[in-house]
Amino acid sequence: NNEEPILHVRGIPSQVRQIGQDNKHLKLQFKKDSGVLDVIAFSKGELFHFISEKTPIDIVGKLQINEWNGIKTVQIFMEDMAIHEWQLFDYRGKRSEKNIVPFFNHYDSNLIVVYENETMQQFAHYANVQTITYEVTPSTLEKVDCLYIYDLPHDLIVLQEIVRHAQPKAIHLCFEATEDAFLQSIPTRDEFKRMYSFLFQQEPVHLKSDLPKIIYQQKWSKEKAIFMLKVFFDLKFIRVENDLVYINQDVEKTALDKSRTYQFQLQQSEIERTLYYSNYNELKSWFLPLMHEEQENREEVTL
Repeated sequence: NNEEPILHVRGIPSQVRQIGQDNKHLKLQFKKDSGVLDVIAFSKGELFHFISEKTPIDIVGKLQINEWNGIKTVQIFMEDMAIHEWQLFDYRGKRSEKNIVPFFNHYDSNLIVVYENETMQQFAHYANVQTITYEVTPSTLEKVDCLYIYDLPHDLIVLQEIVRHAQPKAIHLCFEATEDAFLQSIPTRDEFKRMYSFLFQQEPVHLKSDLPKIIYQQKWSKEKAIFMLKVFFDLKFIRVENDLVYINQDVEKTALDKSRTYQFQLQQSEIERTLYYSNYNELKSWFLPLMHEEQENREEVTL
């Protein structure tokens, strides 16, 4: 019996790409020390979309010797493939429906988390796609194949509970940092004092004609100046009437960080730091404790 042996390879590919006309075929490359092993899967180019980076893959196939320009290399013609752990797909900052539609067509249960109800209509025509907002009660969710985080949450705990109950095979990060809270530093105590002093000396301050003066003088962004006014307004340090800002003289002293606007900025900055500006490994480590051990036996991709 001279049948070719079937080999089993498990590892994290250093390269995954589509090859051939119309990207019809799939090529994976595994490296160990100075050795390189190529794996070719004919007519399986579409599987490229279902393999996330740094994911261990099990492959079975037949060993072949490939010779090109007198150089011989070892490769495997893949016959079957499986992924036995949950995957993280990273589309942060480049949200596009085309990235996730292949998964809609491949998996039976897809759950999309959005921030606003208006976004839900975008996916209403997909029969196997459920769209929810962060107002959902996580305990009512059933397990799904794929979870798509389409918008950043305003509370990390809510997202954690959604993941814990949905237990997806794959998590897709599709959000953008629309607030940019992490990049917009909170004004210093001295900057707040300078703004309050300006309001006190110039009272009443006209928002349209007077506010640009201190913005120019202090070289602040418009967003920073408005943020400080919102904090003062939250704490009732000021009142606004007909675009005029007045100081409230008889108001209790309150710490700036007691303001809802201030707290929201701190919280949003932490959310963006954790979910948007972290690297892939940090993010996968953040999600890992939320995924149950039973995930180990769930196959992701099979031929």
